[in-house]
Amino acid sequence: MQSLSLKCSNCGGDLNIGPDVEHFACGYYGSSQVVHRDGGVITLRAVEAAISKVQLSADRTAAELAVRRLKDDLNEVNKQVRQVVQANIAEKERSQALLAKAAALVGIIPFLWILFYSTGWAVLWAALVFAITLYLMVQSRSRIDGRYQTKLNPLFEREALLKKRLVDQMRTVEN
Repeated sequence: MQSLSLKCSNCGGDLNIGPDVEHFACGYYGSSQVVHRDGGVITLRAVEAAISKVQLSADRTAAELAVRRLKDDLNEVNKQVRQVVQANIAEKERSQALLAKAAALVGIIPFLWILFYSTGWAVLWAALVFAITLYLMVQSRSRIDGRYQTKLNPLFEREALLKKRLVDQMRTVEN
């Protein structure tokens, strides 16, 4: 088989292609070309275009896998947030119950003693115990919330980062 005369698909320069040539670079333009033989038809294809198509496909596949992983990671973070919130609620309920029992214990004994001697002192004592208990409950809730907030903040930061990455990867998949 003899050599063929073709034109470069990028610059239009004359090319002589031998029968055993599969890949070459244009002597004028320098672009890499692939000789494609299909039956009696011979065509040239730029290597960069083929590589970019393969790269685009690989990027899309990698992005699809990343989307799955990021969604799983996001679900795990949301699960951890729910667990921390539930633990926070449970601890506050235990704390409130304990304070209520302590207030009842502290308030009832002196209240009964004062009730027999003076009703005015009994009302004053009950108001004092109620105010102290309410103050301790608010302080307890605030302290517990602060402790759990330090656990939640890193989870919220991770969630925001995962969501940003997920949006980026979904754009890659859609393009």
